[in-house]
Amino acid sequence: MSIQDVTNQPELNERQPDVMVGSRSDEETCELIAQRAYELYQQRGAEVGAELSDWLRAEVEVRELLPRPQELT
Repeated sequence: MSIQDVTNQPELNERQPDVMVGSRSDEETCELIAQRAYELYQQRGAEVGAELSDWLRAEVEVRELLPRPQELT
């Protein structure tokens, strides 16, 4: 699954795991972040040394795309 697929898979949105109500599981989110971080790494010319920066940027980008969990009442 790629980041572009995040909003195009209603079956994932309908699942509500206990970990994150109303959004993807931690594992799915982590996978999306890892994929985006790798894309950023490749865009930088696959140079070693900025992996943490790639990961943090990817995390921000992915979390902005994901629906936010609704507040519990």
